[in-house]
Amino acid sequence: MFFKHIVIGFIIIGILGYMFGDHLFYFQGNMMMRWQYTLPAYEAYERIIRHYPQSQFVPEAKVMMKALRERSRDLNKFINEKEVELKKIQDERQKKQSFH
Repeated sequence: MFFKHIVIGFIIIGILGYMFGDHLFYFQGNMMMRWQYTLPAYEAYERIIRHYPQSQFVPEAKVMMKALRERSRDLNKFINEKEVELKKIQDERQKKQSFH
């Protein structure tokens, strides 16, 4: 009997998380900004844009991401390093998959 309650609880939490995921990511982004954690805030706003493109929070998330990049050198450095690593991986994959 107790197991049924746990399963039903997880199902309800999953449905609510799916329906209000953009709200949760927006809340997380705002909390992380207040606590001066720029990278988690940036990632939360990025998740809104990537996973919820029709959300009401997308325009504000884009503005907040731009503000975070302008404000934080460490964030810019981290993002640029990741972009360079991603570019290397893409180039290596392209070389392996080319027929030349």
